[in-house]
Amino acid sequence: MYQDINIVIGIKLRRLEWLGHINRIQNNSTPKALLYTFPVGRRKVVKPKLRWLDDVQADLTLPGVKRWRLKALDRRNWSAVLREAKARL
Repeated sequence: MYQDINIVIGIKLRRLEWLGHINRIQNNSTPKALLYTFPVGRRKVVKPKLRWLDDVQADLTLPGVKRWRLKALDRRNWSAVLREAKARL
């Protein structure tokens, strides 16, 4: 009916855009610190919970993106990765 992208694919693409943005900001920023920290303490023995980064890395494996941290530092290179991901998702 509409010529828009599937909502799930749109969400995945926005997450990848946000990942590139967070990877390019300064190392001492709060969002970047929260992205790369692991919770401390003990939990009940249950299925491990997925983090946001785990979901995004799973999104990157479908288009076959490797070494995404280096690619995200260059905005033009990351834009090419996003275009490729949009075509494959």
